[in-house]
Amino acid sequence: MPQKLEAELRKQLEDLYEPLAAANVAFHNSQSAEDKAVVQKFERQMNKLVDQLIALEDSPNA
Repeated sequence: MPQKLEAELRKQLEDLYEPLAAANVAFHNSQSAEDKAVVQKFERQMNKLVDQLIALEDSPNA
């Protein structure tokens, strides 16, 4: 597995934790559609990164 790409993807995931947590708190407090959309945007971004990490691990060069 290319170490640099893996490290980059993991860093991007870590960088999303705090904004996602803040968005979840905001949504919990407001229950607004706008805050829910923000949470969902961060979740989609995280899922995409996780999928990329899984694909990287599953690649023949891993």
